[in-house]
This record gives sequence, C-alpha cells and structure tokens, in this order.
Amino acid sequence: MAWRTLETGAVDESPAVLKVTIGKMVRIETSRDKPELNAGDTAITTCLAYDLFDNTEEIEPGIEVDPGTGVVVEGQSITGEAPGSHVVTCVGEKGVEVTSADLTVVEGVPYKYTASATPDTVTVGEMAEVSCAVEDDQGNPVLADWEVQVPDEVTATGIKIYSTVADTHKIKCAPIVPTGEEKLVAGDFTVEPGPPVNMLVYPKPDKANFCMGDPVQIKHDLVDEYGNVVEQALIDPIIVEPAEGLEFQPNKTDKFIFAEEGNWHLEVQATDYEYGGEVD
Repeated sequence: MAWRTLETGAVDESPAVLKVTIGKMVRIETSRDKPELNAGDTAITTCLAYDLFDNTEEIEPGIEVDPGTGVVVEGQSITGEAPGSHVVTCVGEKGVEVTSADLTVVEGVPYKYTASATPDTVTVGEMAEVSCAVEDDQGNPVLADWEVQVPDEVTATGIKIYSTVADTHKIKCAPIVPTGEEKLVAGDFTVEPGPPVNMLVYPKPDKANFCMGDPVQIKHDLVDEYGNVVEQALIDPIIVEPAEGLEFQPNKTDKFIFAEEGNWHLEVQATDYEYGGEVD
C-alpha cells in the first residue's frame, strides 16, 4: 500500500506491502484426483481449508484412510494394493469441520499368468487339464481370457493336453492378445512311460568299428509302445559268438573290452520278459 497527497497528487515511491492471509480455519474439504483406481495405481488427495469468510488455502495436514488395509498412504498420496472401498479424510484440528471423500480400489490389469496341470503327472497318452491363475501386479486375482502354450512334445486341444514323450514338460498359459508386459509362470506336466512292450539292444557307444581295448556296454532298455525307456531290464548272460576275444568286467554282464581283433555276434535275452535282441 502507498500514500498519495490530495493537494499535489504525489505518490509514495516506496510503498509498504500488506499481506492478507486466510483467517482461522473452520472447515477442511477432502478431495482426490480420482474416485476409483486400479490396484498398483496412486491417487493424490487435496485438503482445502476454509475460514469464516470462505477464503481458501490448500494445506497438507496428512490424511487418514478407513479401512487402512489394502492401501499404502504416503503423505497425501494413496496407492491401492487390494480391491476395496475406503473413506479418505484430511487430518483436522479439534473443532474444525472436515469432510471426507470416497475412494474405490479395483483389480489391476492382468499381469501374472500361472499355469498348472491337473493331474500334474500322467502316463503317456493320458489327458490332463490346464488351469490358469491370473493376477494383477499386486497379486490380486483378476479375470482374463487366456490360451495354452505347450512345447512341441505336448499336444493341446483347448485346455486338454497329452504327450507320448516321457519327460517333465513346461506348460504355460498366456493372454490371447499379449501386450508384452505380462509375466508367464510355467507349470510342470510330468509324463511317465507306459508298460514295457519291447527291449532295445544296442552298444554304447553306438558305432560300427572299435579298437582293441575299447570299453563297450550293451544297453538293454525296456521301452513302452512310444519308445520311451521304462528301465534297464535284467538280462541272462550274453551269448557271444565266437566265445573268445571279449573280456567282460568283473560282476558286469553287459560291459566288456575288445581283447582281440575280429567280428562278434551277441544275443541278449531279458530274464523276466520274453524280449530279446542281437548286436553284431
């Protein structure tokens, strides 16, 4: 403010500053920048103080959220963690009227897709069914469309899967329209061999020519109808023709070394099964 004379109209060249501030607070209104937010997102709370003459000033006295679970409060901000309805209130002094604001937290966007198979262990050719647990980035269950993803050794028809390859396979469920931000957690699908239907007989290492002194093992794998190894069969003593030239290791019916040069014919017979095989 500055003075000015009536006679000459001279004006004060160094006026004083008069600052008018809000009077004593009588009311605080609580508001937020969004009434609803996804889990993982943040809302900002505004506290507007009023005096008796409705002059206003934005203040930051802190906020209270009821219920306090499912959200994280930091200063004037609220981050949703779990779906729920809340009442947000600015902190006011005794005698000051404070209005509240509603805030709703809903599930976030689908983020984590976790696959599982039921049953998770089957025999070759048997079916299993894939389930998919979908969560937002806060771990809240959400609904989403998904599809099954399997390796080449597994066949999928809708959510049904099977395989003729004995192994533990990794299966996944994934969004039908991916964004590239999703996290896919694979589940185990274990396929066990079926009953034996044959025995495979072959040398290990499997090659046409050997040198004197080379160690050899004759493998005798029981296999199921799809060629999966069930187990090593118990075998009778191997018949060798000619009988000389191979030195079998002590207490080993299927391991030997070549002690001489020559050609041999070996016949292998399973002890508990009718299966057998030959190696030249």
